[in-house]
Amino acid sequence: MITKFLCFSYIIGKKEALMKKKLWTITKLLIVIIILFMAGCLIMIQFTCVPVTKLTRMGFSGGKEGVQYTHHPEYEQRIQTIEEKLDVSYASAYDLHTYDIYYPKEKGSYPLLLWVHGGAFVGGDKADTRTYMEMVASYGYTVISMNYALAPEQKYPTPVYQMMELLEDIQTKDYPIDFQNIFIGGDSAGAHIAGEFTTLQINPQYQEFTGIKACLKPQQIKGFLSFCGLLDIKAYDDTDSWLSNFLFDQSAWAYFDDKHWETSSNMKQADFMPWITSSFPPTLLTDGNTNSFMKQAEAMDKCLKDLHVSSKLLTYDNDLPHEYQFQLERTQAIETFQEVISFLNKQAM
Repeated sequence: MITKFLCFSYIIGKKEALMKKKLWTITKLLIVIIILFMAGCLIMIQFTCVPVTKLTRMGFSGGKEGVQYTHHPEYEQRIQTIEEKLDVSYASAYDLHTYDIYYPKEKGSYPLLLWVHGGAFVGGDKADTRTYMEMVASYGYTVISMNYALAPEQKYPTPVYQMMELLEDIQTKDYPIDFQNIFIGGDSAGAHIAGEFTTLQINPQYQEFTGIKACLKPQQIKGFLSFCGLLDIKAYDDTDSWLSNFLFDQSAWAYFDDKHWETSSNMKQADFMPWITSSFPPTLLTDGNTNSFMKQAEAMDKCLKDLHVSSKLLTYDNDLPHEYQFQLERTQAIETFQEVISFLNKQAM
């Protein structure tokens, strides 16, 4: 009996040892596979930015309805006063040439706010700002939120060209727009596109440097707005988040079509801040203070004030993330919205 028990114990022990050995072999194999995969990824991103930028785009995707932000408390009431047309095409040589337009139901000619969405040049959609821009329109403005071709499929300066294409296109339409009262704005990377476009309209030397002609007269532009804007393109990958810095570096590579984008001719061309003059329109800036571009907003505010251009920078002591202004459950976002309306009302003629 004892002999049988010992034999049985020996067999069980041997099976357990074999099982542990197999598990350890599988574990080692998995570790090797993971290491090889990571090494492959590290090698791959030395030669192409496409995989990372496509993943970044997925991170910005809010689906057909866009990123769902909290509505303004008065949203349901105020949207009853506006009309809207969604996914309207504008004539363009490039992809993603659509826009949404919002305007008051009451007949009239209204100042135009042209908005450029963010998304690190590789993602985002006009739908992301829909409810916010509907609210702005309800205060007596025609608002156009545009889509534009994204990197890596299209490169710089395609979005700037598309802003011009859109403005040329809408002037052929019967929209309630006062083209002598135009505001240009954008959030995040969209603020950079909007800022470069605006600078081109007011500085002939910048037009000559870039080879891009203006489509508006300086006096038509009554104001510029930047929400958490990427304003100093040289400092794109200089945030307080290593992950954001890595993703931004990859998206800049995609946008400027150059791995060494920091020293590329495209980056130097897109760097609009040194070309700002005293002809730049009155400006409203705001940014969060966590993982965003606050230093850039401060630098642009100082630049404008040194040139005696009217500029206001909205900041708050609370910890606020990138794109906080669309999070209308925050009291600071509500305050910023009221400042936006006050700014538009003050500058519109």
